[in-house]
Amino acid sequence: MHYKDDKGIALVIVLTIVMLLTITVFAINSRVRKSLHFSMASKNRITMQQMAKSGINLGIEVILKDAKDSTPESVDSIHEDWAKEDVLSLYAKELVFERGEIKITITDEMGKIKVNSLIKEFPGGTVDEDQKKIWENIFDFSISADKSEDLSSADSIISCLIDWLDQNDLNRSSGAESDYYESLTPPYKAVNGPFKTIEELNLVKGMNENILNIGSLVDSLTGQEQEEDKKENESSYDISDYISIAGNIENESKKLSFSGKININTAELPVVVALLPKENSKVDRYYYAKSIIDFRDEVDETGAQKNSLNGTWYLNCPGCFGSGIEKSNIVTTVSNIFKIESKAIIDESELKISAIVERYLNETDGKWYCKVLNFQTF
Repeated sequence: MHYKDDKGIALVIVLTIVMLLTITVFAINSRVRKSLHFSMASKNRITMQQMAKSGINLGIEVILKDAKDSTPESVDSIHEDWAKEDVLSLYAKELVFERGEIKITITDEMGKIKVNSLIKEFPGGTVDEDQKKIWENIFDFSISADKSEDLSSADSIISCLIDWLDQNDLNRSSGAESDYYESLTPPYKAVNGPFKTIEELNLVKGMNENILNIGSLVDSLTGQEQEEDKKENESSYDISDYISIAGNIENESKKLSFSGKININTAELPVVVALLPKENSKVDRYYYAKSIIDFRDEVDETGAQKNSLNGTWYLNCPGCFGSGIEKSNIVTTVSNIFKIESKAIIDESELKISAIVERYLNETDGKWYCKVLNFQTF
């Protein structure tokens, strides 16, 4: 009787031990698999970082080649190799990796509105009135007419931007300085200096989502309903995509300033609209800008640039007469600051590096170089 009970107890003990061993094996296996997965992910990330950096270097070489092949009469436009996705794709395929691939894009920072150019020099507080007009124009399209969806007027938001940039803590009319921002949760101070990232714009009073997203520009101008896919692809604009924080130079007084020049040969529709004076109606400004873009982008049957983009072509192109856009210290046709984005892809993993670079000619040796102004990994 006791013998049978002992056998039962022994069986229970054996089964318990087997169960514990099984659980232990599964736990060890799970840890090993997690460790291997983490190790592989870390290895992939390191590999992708190197791949993406290779893409940045490739982009720099493309930009430098463009400069080396140029003449004194050359301009920078969307028709050049650095601006063409298909050409960049071919260049990228020349970089062979054991695993994965890279994709690169290059955009012209000179084709954007320079937020730091609102102030003429840093430290300082003198407003550049020409740049202020550009901001008034762009906000004219992003703020609802009856202010129903927005907390601030264009004047108020521009004042807040200037207060963020200028060196003092004195509030402009309808502006905001550190005393306002320190009352928020969590509190923070106004920088009283240049923006270092585009994301910093979100910290400024009044720069809410309704302002940063221009929305359906075509609909707001023409009052016409567009097909849903056309709306998505052509008429929805995020204002932050057309703003740059780059372009700093040291001026004659040894202070920091930012070039507010905009390359009309690379600027996109919302930026060209912002260059046009408010004396024109919104609808007229849109169609003038569209005429400028259409003429600039036109290609012949071979896909090559059709129209000359030298000089002040934008004053006389078809459909541009009476636009009011003028040759000034703002409009240019050459560029020296570019953003290179390089994405590395291995299986389903991705890593992106973004670099803003300045292209310059070294007067000592007569060679072209690129200086990295900003570098971010995503």
